[in-house]
Amino acid sequence: KNSAGVVMPTFPFDIVVLLGNVGEFDVSKAGAAVTISGLSASDFLKGGKNTKGGAVSLIGVPLTEDLNGVKKDPEGNKIPGGTTDVWFRQLAYQKELQGNNPFPVQADICYTYQTKAQTDMCIRKDLTKSVSGVCQIAAQKQVFNSGAPVHVIAAKESVAGKNKVLLTFNVKSVGSG
Repeated sequence: KNSAGVVMPTFPFDIVVLLGNVGEFDVSKAGAAVTISGLSASDFLKGGKNTKGGAVSLIGVPLTEDLNGVKKDPEGNKIPGGTTDVWFRQLAYQKELQGNNPFPVQADICYTYQTKAQTDMCIRKDLTKSVSGVCQIAAQKQVFNSGAPVHVIAAKESVAGKNKVLLTFNVKSVGSG
């Protein structure tokens, strides 16, 4: 009802978030959740319920299935990762509008991320002695990364004591998102 007591029509809509795993690791539905931002839940839900009376949350909605990661077949061809969708059903604006009002909507997913990187480190019996050998302890190391969108772009090894090394890694997002 508006301020004059007239029942105003509602126009229910759904928000559907399509998720695709482009990484190499599987994403477990148990450890992933989607959140919608840009909307105030109280403006689109009446008492936390949609227009059909079903409970709806815009925060931390779990996935309904696991998302398999990208794989390669024996010939080296890329097998795409899994996809799924998350639905926010029957939302409707609960207040009176005087005109068209755009709402910027964003979906975020939170999950445990993994990537693989490999480098060779140098280990010696006494790290504090400067002796020649097949490797150098205090040096930048070459890093090899998997195809994930987050890479270890630099690795450095340093002496931290007689029996201790200090490893420093720089991590960078090289993909989109």
